[in-house]
Amino acid sequence: MQEKSRQSNLILEELYQKHNIPEEDRVLPKNIVFLVKDREVDLSHVLRRFGLSKYEVCVTWVKHDLSMAQELRAIEPKLIIQIDHRFTDKLPLISSDGDYDQDLIDRVHSVIADSFVGLHHHDEFSLKDGLGTVEQLIGLLKAQKRSFCCVTNHGSVGGWIRQYNACKKAGIKPLFGCEAYYSPYRGDDPEEKKKYRSANHLLLLAKTAIGANNIIKIHNDAQLNGFYYTPRVDRDAIEKWGSGIISSTTCMAGYIPRALMNNEWDKAREWWNFCKQSFDEYYVELQVIEFETQRDLNRRLIKFAREVGGELILTADSHYLFPEHTEAHDLMMYMRQGKTIVDATESEDTVWDFDVRNLHYRNAGEMREVFDNGFTDKRGDEFPPLKDDLFTEEIFNKAMAKTREIAISVDTIDLSHPPTLPKLYDDGDTIFKRKINEGVHRLGIGEYDNKDEYIDRLHHEYKLITKLGWTDYFLVVERIISEAKKRYGHITGDYTVGHGRGSAAGSLVSWCLGITDCDPIKYGLLFERFISEDRGDCPDIDLDFHSVVKDNIKDIIVDLFGEEKVCSIGTYSKYKTKAVILDVARVLALDVKEANRVTKQLESLTSFEAGGVEDIVDNLPFSEICKHYGDLKKYFEENPEVEEYADIFRNQIRNMSMHAGGVIISDNPLTDKIPILRDKSGNIISAWAESGSTAELSTVGLVKFDLLGLRNLDVMADCIKLVEETRGIKLNKSKIPVDSRDAIEKESKHDFVGIFQLENPSTKPIVDQIGVTSLNDIAAVTSLIRPGPRDMGMDMEYGRRKNGESYNAPEILRELLADTHGVLVYQEQAMKIARELSGFSGIEANQLRKACGKKNPELMAKMGKRFIDGAKPKIDSGEITKNEVEDTWELISKFAGYAFNASHAYCYSMLSTAEMWMKNRYPIEFITSLLNNNKIGTKIYGQDAMKMYINYARKRHIKAIKPDINKSKVRFTINDGAIIYSLKHIKNVGTSAENIVRVAEDKPFESMEDFYERCVYEVVTQSGVNKGKKRKTRPNKKVIDSLVFSGAFDELWKMETGIEQIDRVSILRSFYDLRGKREVVKEYTTKQIEEREVESLGICLSKDPIRLKLLETVEENNIVRSNEKWSIISKRSDRKRVFVVGRISSIMAFTSRKGNPMFIVELTDDIDVIKFFVFNAARLKFKNEAKTDQVVAVPLDRFDEGMSFFDDNKSCIVLK
Repeated sequence: MQEKSRQSNLILEELYQKHNIPEEDRVLPKNIVFLVKDREVDLSHVLRRFGLSKYEVCVTWVKHDLSMAQELRAIEPKLIIQIDHRFTDKLPLISSDGDYDQDLIDRVHSVIADSFVGLHHHDEFSLKDGLGTVEQLIGLLKAQKRSFCCVTNHGSVGGWIRQYNACKKAGIKPLFGCEAYYSPYRGDDPEEKKKYRSANHLLLLAKTAIGANNIIKIHNDAQLNGFYYTPRVDRDAIEKWGSGIISSTTCMAGYIPRALMNNEWDKAREWWNFCKQSFDEYYVELQVIEFETQRDLNRRLIKFAREVGGELILTADSHYLFPEHTEAHDLMMYMRQGKTIVDATESEDTVWDFDVRNLHYRNAGEMREVFDNGFTDKRGDEFPPLKDDLFTEEIFNKAMAKTREIAISVDTIDLSHPPTLPKLYDDGDTIFKRKINEGVHRLGIGEYDNKDEYIDRLHHEYKLITKLGWTDYFLVVERIISEAKKRYGHITGDYTVGHGRGSAAGSLVSWCLGITDCDPIKYGLLFERFISEDRGDCPDIDLDFHSVVKDNIKDIIVDLFGEEKVCSIGTYSKYKTKAVILDVARVLALDVKEANRVTKQLESLTSFEAGGVEDIVDNLPFSEICKHYGDLKKYFEENPEVEEYADIFRNQIRNMSMHAGGVIISDNPLTDKIPILRDKSGNIISAWAESGSTAELSTVGLVKFDLLGLRNLDVMADCIKLVEETRGIKLNKSKIPVDSRDAIEKESKHDFVGIFQLENPSTKPIVDQIGVTSLNDIAAVTSLIRPGPRDMGMDMEYGRRKNGESYNAPEILRELLADTHGVLVYQEQAMKIARELSGFSGIEANQLRKACGKKNPELMAKMGKRFIDGAKPKIDSGEITKNEVEDTWELISKFAGYAFNASHAYCYSMLSTAEMWMKNRYPIEFITSLLNNNKIGTKIYGQDAMKMYINYARKRHIKAIKPDINKSKVRFTINDGAIIYSLKHIKNVGTSAENIVRVAEDKPFESMEDFYERCVYEVVTQSGVNKGKKRKTRPNKKVIDSLVFSGAFDELWKMETGIEQIDRVSILRSFYDLRGKREVVKEYTTKQIEEREVESLGICLSKDPIRLKLLETVEENNIVRSNEKWSIISKRSDRKRVFVVGRISSIMAFTSRKGNPMFIVELTDDIDVIKFFVFNAARLKFKNEAKTDQVVAVPLDRFDEGMSFFDDNKSCIVLK
């Protein structure tokens, strides 16, 4: 039946698509269909007379050329009624305002007689025991032609907005609720709290909008004031906020069910009376569950209802959707507890699971089947029918019918709300205008030759912003930035905030207010890309801050608006593909190492069915992923249960955590508007999210502010500080040019190590092809290096045209695409073409941009017709031919989907070019800043950050010195033209560095014993019974070990012993002796000591790189003549028979796609690395000749596209 209904939905959808039926004219299948002449018929009388909800009927009419008979066959209703218009003599006809005969009324009632509304259901937001999404539930309801959707999660209303949006889209009425936890005690006494650890369950349903708001208040009170294992509500909260709420006795864990099972009938009666007074409605809940305890409880509840005069309702207390998910639900519960199936079998008392089986979502037929006939599960266990002398057919029917009555009676609650913004000023428009004028004066716009263009643009933007009501939004953003600059500008070199981010840089108002540093007119940026008149949601201005500011920005906002109106945004953490495979393997007690080996290979993929659009692994079906990863396919074949359960759990919510930078600011206290909770770290966050496609807070009218951290701002700020310390030159953001041709050209000829957005090695070939000379070029490169444009060859096309290659294009396109040499790089360019060539309005141009991004064929066809028709005046005037217009549309439709946001590209590229200038002028300071703003172990494009930046310093002939316990500081420093390694960046040292440096600055250490005796400091205990208390401590064993092997004590050892030969093992022994620990220190070889140094620092600094010795070694072996020049391989014109000299750091056996064995070899000179491939006959020769750590000269043949190959006909020459 369910599968048949799904097919009906698919057939109906295909019909609508075939006949181009607009979305608003499409209907959803229901069991009752009303046929009307047009959609304007008022059906309120009809619905009232039949006792129906509008959600229970399908209303349709003749639509274009679609046959009504075809549509009805696809809908497959049980009853069709004509209203006010006769389409056929075979169907009943009624008037929209008349009286109806009883036979027809009875027929309607017979269709809905067996309706059942599940008023007690848990989904993924019941984080401990719920499985399945609300979208999956809606799919099931649609397939069964059901009309109401109710979700009641444990202690959470976090899923309400998703439920609201999914129901609205599906034409299903949402019923909002939750299953709260009640506890009579919420005090702080530890012993008393333990008595009430097991809270009572309490079902809450919103009857009205006031009730929905009251449930949110109850939720927030429980989360913030009553959390003890679960968020607990008390009597005071129920009395205070019970209005507008429907409640019930709930499940076996409810207050009354527990009292009845304990034969405490007086307690049950007292609670009944309290709830009847507190809530609008209160019911006795019977549950159809295959569990003997529930059978007994149902009988007691029926007796209790008779005694107190309570009405009965029927539920299934479902925790997952499908009966076949019973075992999956068990595993999910184990998984969330960190347990396995072995634990559940061998240590049953330590694992929480359900004794009850088959808690799946049920329809009326399934409820009646268990009631009438019982149940036999797949193991053969039988459960007798629930029907008996007390739980009769009459009671069952009335209790089930009551669920529908409740669903119809509750209000249709609209959770959506237009945006509401906090106000900083009573007269915002006046202040807004004044601040814009101040910006015009500050920027000197009045002195511009084209000042009229600027003033006209400002008037246009100001008029639209005020018309749409976004004045307060801009003032809030401006105030946050100005306050941050005021408090932290002196320590950030004015790099408090970035140059701008996103489409906001297209606004001249943003520039005048100091929100961005980008002149949109100078760089041809469009305001309509940011705001257009048809935009219903709030503008989105994201801000990048220096890390110090980022860490304190919320405090600034709280100071401005008040703590009760500010909240960090919650975000969903989901079971992602790699993690869920590992988790399932773990819970099934399989070999986790094997699962880890397989999942480690998974990376972002391109969905070949998505037309080349990038798609991540988590959005692809396992069948698609397995096509690309043979090991995963084989693993699933050997462990099919892993694939089965991982597929069920994948992308389900795991927990809620705090968004990295999202903050909401409200005009009223947030606890009265939205649900909030505390995350694991104690932060108060919203229980509704706002990120990417998840728009929950904006649905209820709240505006998100993205306040993000950007490491490169810290790099620039630190560099400014170092330049002043080392050279006495004072710099700030305003003094650093962002369009220095000299700096851009010089940097592009070398590399982009440390440069924002351009550090990826794959960027260099594009830069070489283009020959960058300006900010325009850098913005274009950052847009063209993305996979889409590169796959289309747009990067190389740009380079060829920039360097003089001719191309054909109409004059109007040459003008509009002049900055990018006729290549469509930016979305704004497509918008400009549509406006200039085809007369699109700003709104239409922005709609075109969105259409290109969505790649909807129907929408693009409409846009194409509008584009070509709109160009007719220019075709008629001879400015362009129709063929050229059609070619232009083809260009837009083909490339605009890959085009980038120019506003974002330019303002982000400003930071890139500023770093180029800084790096070119002050290389040692810049590299030191890079080191200070990375951590040991950090990987950047697969390379260790510390090693990469120190090696880069060496390439620039800047010396890097190992740490010294007396000279090193907390951070990397510069001394006599060399970079001194930081103590904080040594592995395991961390915060101990600050204490060590403080003691050393007071008086340098004179010996190991002096260090041990004096390096004593206070720390605050972070956990346990002594949490928060101060205690004295010394650097622990891990800290000492890392300091010793990093070389930090080398100079102190020499000073103390007078021995030049460093012996780090002896240094370590001396510390163990001082600690009075009888520990054996093993002997280390020289290589092992070097390895320990690399482990501590990320690089070995105790010996010079092999590169410095290679030339002498090579000349001694007569590999090259002494007068021959060394050269960079990529710069050589003769790409063959080149010797590459270095040390073999790794040899990895591999199998090619064709199944041939090969080696991937890594060769290093301790500064740079080259990888090459060894195939065929050369493989055997190489295997015999070469070993790891040998210094060799390898003849390589080809270096195309970064790949190099060992020549079959040459031998590898071992130098040492």
